[in-house]
Amino acid sequence: MIWRAQILLVLVAACAPAFALAGDTAGYAAVRIVAPRDDATVHDNQGTLDVSVDVSPPLRPDTGDRIVLLLDGTAVASGAEARIRLTDVERGSHTLQAQVVAAGGALLLASPQTRFHMWRASRLFPGRKH
Repeated sequence: MIWRAQILLVLVAACAPAFALAGDTAGYAAVRIVAPRDDATVHDNQGTLDVSVDVSPPLRPDTGDRIVLLLDGTAVASGAEARIRLTDVERGSHTLQAQVVAAGGALLLASPQTRFHMWRASRLFPGRKH
């Protein structure tokens, strides 16, 4: 029984640096979605959405850090650009979240979720003015 505890302690000690990295923000203080604003309605018949993300201090892509954008909890874009264009977003209410991720995939920081509403014209209401 004692040897099991010793093995467990060795494993925990070996994994400690990985846990520390995952909890480290790598010097980033904040990440937030600037556009669209929370609870905004976006009018676009093609479902195009322009998203702006602010990272403070600025993102360091030279170290491999990147922004991952989640739409309704699913990653839809990743890169070093703070402006991201999404296409063919379905009509209805959605959530966005931006994450700063390290080169190895560790989550460094995440923004609060932003809710927006995509308005697209419908053929169900042909007499309605757009």
